[in-house]
Amino acid sequence: MVVYVDTLFLINSVLDYFILLGVRLFSGTSYKWYKIALSACLGGLLGSAIFILSEAYVFPWAAKLAVPPVLCAAAFGVKKIKKLLKEILVFYMISFLFGGAVFAIYMFTPLAGASGFKMSGGALYMDVSFFAVSLAGFFVYILTIIFCKIFKRSGIIKDLSAQIEIGINGKKVRLRGFIDTGNSLKEPISGCGVILAELKSVEPILPERERDFFAGKGPFVNDIKTRVIPFKSAGESGGMLNAFLPDELILKKGGDTIFLKGTYVALIDMNLSEDYDALISPDMINHSF
Repeated sequence: MVVYVDTLFLINSVLDYFILLGVRLFSGTSYKWYKIALSACLGGLLGSAIFILSEAYVFPWAAKLAVPPVLCAAAFGVKKIKKLLKEILVFYMISFLFGGAVFAIYMFTPLAGASGFKMSGGALYMDVSFFAVSLAGFFVYILTIIFCKIFKRSGIIKDLSAQIEIGINGKKVRLRGFIDTGNSLKEPISGCGVILAELKSVEPILPERERDFFAGKGPFVNDIKTRVIPFKSAGESGGMLNAFLPDELILKKGGDTIFLKGTYVALIDMNLSEDYDALISPDMINHSF
């Protein structure tokens, strides 16, 4: 059977793209589409190389097993080893689903227009059409979305994300929130929980003089209601964070929406994570939803 390198590359790239999208859904990792696309192309190149080189000699299994970690690291970065291991595990799981879907289309539908398989060193080449591969990838991606929603609702997968909407003087920003058990910030007078957010994410809606104040570049002003929030962290005696009371504060998690009143937002002039812009107290969620 004649093997076309461009077809081999295209099949692997398309499937890797949908697999990485599925990994993102299950792991909750933030992503940039072009990083996933580039990682998928890298997967196409590596898959093609494994197939071709295996024709000449036995390609090391270690190299084959290294492909998913490389693709996950390229697509989502390496922030924590535990997080990377989770992404790799999900990659393998979804890969089995994709392989089964492509095989089913090949065996049971007239869409593939295929004439055979070719296995070389553990790498599989299927003489199928681009349409069949794309259809299989899209179909399994839809199934991944459905299963992900079912697992999250059943509690099998813990969804610790929530959308935050903050409004001041008619201006609004939307932040990616993360429910953090380590966030025990309290407003000292009311005892209510406090949301910790990145300054740069909220800056667009702050009055100009307040921006300088929260960035430590200007004096205290009273354009909006502010508070000083005490905090403690591991290895430090503690400190103070400047916080403000927004005109509007909305949390959205799943299909639920809650309007929070009297809840302050503390600002910190540093990056919290690439995956979120703000930290939410679990008590705030448990008492609200």
